[in-house]
Amino acid sequence: MTPRRRSPVTHQALLRWVNDIAAVTGPDSVEWCDGSPQERSSLSGDLLARGALRRRDPLDSGNRYGITDTAVSPPASTVPAPIR
Repeated sequence: MTPRRRSPVTHQALLRWVNDIAAVTGPDSVEWCDGSPQERSSLSGDLLARGALRRRDPLDSGNRYGITDTAVSPPASTVPAPIR
């Protein structure tokens, strides 16, 4: 797992818990959310680029998004094979 940025958290028990869960689940990265407008823009941009979000109105520059099927569909490797 590669951290994208340094954790803003100093609570040692919470840091240990996050590290323990990350060790079990094996994420590519752990995101520490601060709720800033910059963070929202960055995360929304990533999701738009991956096709998980779409703008409700392409001509509107506001922050109105819809979730696409890509966002809720499991990866092909996790779809169970049909029983034959």
